[in-house]
Amino acid sequence: MTEIKDFPETLEQWRGHWEGILDKGGNPFLCPGADDTKRNIVWTSRKDETEPFVLLSENSSLDDAKRIKARRIQLPNSVVDTNHAELCGLLPNKTYYYRCVTNQKHSEIYSFNTKGESDIFSCIYISDVHVGSSKDNPEVLTETGFRLHKVFLEALSHRPDISMILSGGDQASSGKADEYRAFSASPVLSEIPINCIVGNHDKKNFVYTYFFNNPNYKIDGSHSFIGSDHWFTHNNALFLCIDSNNSCLGDHIKTFETAFSENPGCKWKILMIHHDLYGGH
Repeated sequence: MTEIKDFPETLEQWRGHWEGILDKGGNPFLCPGADDTKRNIVWTSRKDETEPFVLLSENSSLDDAKRIKARRIQLPNSVVDTNHAELCGLLPNKTYYYRCVTNQKHSEIYSFNTKGESDIFSCIYISDVHVGSSKDNPEVLTETGFRLHKVFLEALSHRPDISMILSGGDQASSGKADEYRAFSASPVLSEIPINCIVGNHDKKNFVYTYFFNNPNYKIDGSHSFIGSDHWFTHNNALFLCIDSNNSCLGDHIKTFETAFSENPGCKWKILMIHHDLYGGH
């Protein structure tokens, strides 16, 4: 279960959280790993912060923490960079604690739970969030990020046992780094992984490729300028996440063939796509 009592609940609390993220070592958010033994993680840091790594332990004190090297991604046209790491060897029904570190800062200690093997699990599905930004009104970014955070809190008040959040594209309005930062700023995402797919608004900028840390995500050979399809498994389900903005059918066929051949035992196949109905292709 996910506790929500310490999360920001008012716009004023959210402003304090948003303005203090970088000073507190970034706001890490989780993405699904390739399977249930893995989690992917992303956090933001200032341009002068280097040598990123994650400390991971089953102990809240992190005394015996495993050090996991992260990959620093330099974001173009942004005041921050992102750091990507993969957490491996996770066991079912465990609570793990982690901290994100660079040469200058370390984050707070966060935690997440792994689920046991079961045919039953639940997810939150969202789509077309369109977290926006405006030069004329900086409050737009803060307010749209807060509204999304409130959606997460409302959902968790009804289903605190959710396994992950699925976002069906158009996470941002213009595909800007600050929009993705606000989209992923909710501390809920430090505990529950979120899986995103490319939407036609995300396609407006290269940043999407650098920001999210998707599993089985291979840019080499893709004909899309912002990345590729990806896939992962959770319990007995195979999630296929297709970038339909990429019109090269061969890329998608290869994704299906690889995912199906490597996961013949998955009972359920769940497909996620996002496409503009009026986009012309």
